[in-house]
Amino acid sequence: MWKETTLVLLQSLYSAYIMLLLLRFFFQLVRVDFYNPISQVVVKLASPIVFPLQKIIPSWQNISFSTLVAVLLMEALEITVIFPKAGFGHLPHFTGAVIWIAGDLINHVANLFFFAILIQALMSWLHTQSGHPLLEILYRLTLPILKPFQRMIPPIAGIDLSAIPALFLLQCLNLYVGNFLLLQGWALM
Repeated sequence: MWKETTLVLLQSLYSAYIMLLLLRFFFQLVRVDFYNPISQVVVKLASPIVFPLQKIIPSWQNISFSTLVAVLLMEALEITVIFPKAGFGHLPHFTGAVIWIAGDLINHVANLFFFAILIQALMSWLHTQSGHPLLEILYRLTLPILKPFQRMIPPIAGIDLSAIPALFLLQCLNLYVGNFLLLQGWALM
């Protein structure tokens, strides 16, 4: 019982920090305001891993390769720590680990955007104050995904329904691509 609880706790901590690193990557990619209090928290929490890597790995335009490397390092560390504790006496096979990491990253990115779009849609439907720091970040983060859907689906009675097909496609990506790669990677490990 303690072994399973420890595994769930470890996996949850790794997943939370990987999501934080992905947030930092996408914040820089879509140019979220650095002075926003929420983005400052994300940058400060990600800095112990990202800042040392930034000295070695440069960014190009608004793509932070050091943050991507940090994400991959955390994924690899997660596998090397959790896999032996899950009852296997050895480290995972390289090919299986790479496929598993790809599936896990797809799931993390799909979940990140799913919840960002969902929270933004709920906040917009509830007509929260427009200057809220979270709303500004969510708008910048989700705009590249929602914009094509907003062109196809106009607002109905002032309500933007373009989030619904975007959420559906993100869940399909999660279920049919991410989970498939996770299962294939696990089978090869």
